[in-house]
Amino acid sequence: MNSTKNDKSDLIKSLTADELKDLLSLGRHIFFEENDFIFRKYDTNSNFYFVKKGRIAIITFSVDGRDMFLNFLEAGEGFGEIAAIDQMPRTATAQATTESELISISRENFLHFLRGHPNLAIKLLELLCQRVRWSTYQIENSVFLSMTLRLARTLSHMARRYGEKHSLGTKITMYLPQERLASLIGSTRESVNKFLRDLEKKGLIHCIKRDIIVPDVTLLETVTEENFLVM
Repeated sequence: MNSTKNDKSDLIKSLTADELKDLLSLGRHIFFEENDFIFRKYDTNSNFYFVKKGRIAIITFSVDGRDMFLNFLEAGEGFGEIAAIDQMPRTATAQATTESELISISRENFLHFLRGHPNLAIKLLELLCQRVRWSTYQIENSVFLSMTLRLARTLSHMARRYGEKHSLGTKITMYLPQERLASLIGSTRESVNKFLRDLEKKGLIHCIKRDIIVPDVTLLETVTEENFLVM
């Protein structure tokens, strides 16, 4: 079964057009070039951000400088709510992957708006719960899955989040160079190249130039080690 289901759980989606307009009126427009940092892990900046244009990567880094992409945010999504709520240092780094326009809302203004909109507070709780579930899912994958199937799970997630219909299935619209895929699964570019070929040989993906197309998203996200071996 092919799927282009968009599983974004952004709290912005729970606002009406008027509520969103009121929230954004509390902030200021800021602009970033590709690769600029919005904030870094451990920064004490506690603003909330709305992506008006562009794409933002949420990244974490190891002590030896390796990076791992945790999420990508596009126009119409918000981020930075954890520090805006608890005023603790940032838990990850936010970096623009394209020219981007954001609206920056101070913690004080964001919390004031949150108090007046209980529906947004409930949505925020749902969002944080989903992130805990996603973190648990990622930890389980890293412990129990081979690198090839870890890549399969990552691609299925990307297909659901950034997929569009294609004659061969679901095309991932986000450009995913092998270096970025390697950082997403904690591997190397050379190994990712091999893992992609393995998945393609099994018919689980098609790699056409720079595009990755998933014939069956559900199969890709549920294939097991045992099934993979006999495919």
